Amino acid sequence: AEGAFYSEAIDDFRRAAAQREADQRTARTYGMHFVDYFPHREMGIAHYLAGDPEAARKELELSLTQFPSAKAKFYLDLVRKGILRQSGVEKGAPVIRLALKEEEIWTREDFVVIEGSAEDERFVSVVRIGGVDLFLDGSDKRIPFTRKLPLPQGRHLVEIDAANLLGGKASHTVIFHVDRVGPMIALKP
Repeated sequence: AEGAFYSEAIDDFRRAAAQREADQRTARTYGMHFVDYFPHREMGIAHYLAGDPEAARKELELSLTQFPSAKAKFYLDLVRKGILRQSGVEKGAPVIRLALKEEEIWTREDFVVIEGSAEDERFVSVVRIGGVDLFLDGSDKRIPFTRKLPLPQGRHLVEIDAANLLGGKASHTVIFHVDRVGPMIALKP
C-alpha cells in the first residue's frame, strides 16, 4: 500500500482478514508478540486511494464496528465527502436543534448550559459553541452537544455554529442576560 500498489495491497488485506476477521489493537501473533491489526481499515484506505469510494466506505464502516480508530474515522470522512460530491448533492446546511425553550434567557446562575444537536444527511463535521469547537472524532448525521459556559454579569450573545462535510453552514444565536445583582432601594431621610 505504501508503494501505491493498491490492488495488490487489497488482495493481501483480504487474505489477512480471511485468517483473522476482526480489526483489533494488540493482536497476538505468537508468544508474547503483539501487533496492531487493522486489515479492514487499511483495505478501506487502499480502496479510497485506488479510487473506489463505495468499497472504501464498506470496509471503513466495518472496521469502525470492530475497533473504532481515529484513522478510520478520518478516512471515512474523506470517503463520504467524495461520495457526496460525486452524487451531486447540494451542500445545504445542518439543522441546529436546541433544548432551550426561548431565544432570550434571563438567569442569575453562574453557568449556563447549552444543549441540543446538529443534524444533516450530509454529515455534520463541525460544531462550535461560543467560538469554541466541540471535539468531534468524526462526522455523523446527528451530533448531540452539551456545553456549560461560565458567563459574567451582563448581556451575552452565544453563537452555535455547525457545518457539514460539503461546507454547508448554519448558525443560531441565543441571548443570555445574566443578572446577579438585585434591585437597589434608596431611602431619603
